[in-house]
Amino acid sequence: MSKLKYSLKTDEKTTARSCGSNLRISRKDSILIGRVLKGKHVKEAETILDGVVSLKKRIPFKDIPASCIKINTVRGKYPVNAAGEILKLVKNVENNAESKGLETDKIVIKTFEAKTGRSFFRGRSAHGRRKSKSTNISIVVDEKND
Repeated sequence: MSKLKYSLKTDEKTTARSCGSNLRISRKDSILIGRVLKGKHVKEAETILDGVVSLKKRIPFKDIPASCIKINTVRGKYPVNAAGEILKLVKNVENNAESKGLETDKIVIKTFEAKTGRSFFRGRSAHGRRKSKSTNISIVVDEKND
């Protein structure tokens, strides 16, 4: 297995990482969730994602034009599948930080990357085939000293 190379140079003593490759979720939803989670504490990120999965908290979609929204409503959706997969990654990165000896109360999400993954073809005949896309996600957390 090859070693992953990261473009971000960080201090290995105070950071922890987690990656998910070829996840069958929307890249657009992942990017919008990442905008919300970046800079937040891990416990706060877990409560946000739990709320999205249970359909109690919306993720604000700022790319939706205001003309498409009814008056007095919040622009947002519930990307349940993407939130569930990202929640697994956030819990994984928290466990990685704990095993490195970092204090889990002080860790903050430093970077969140969502990139296009591999494409899969589904179906048997040429007319019935469709392309299924995937997403690669990388989360880096850092211990914040106040």
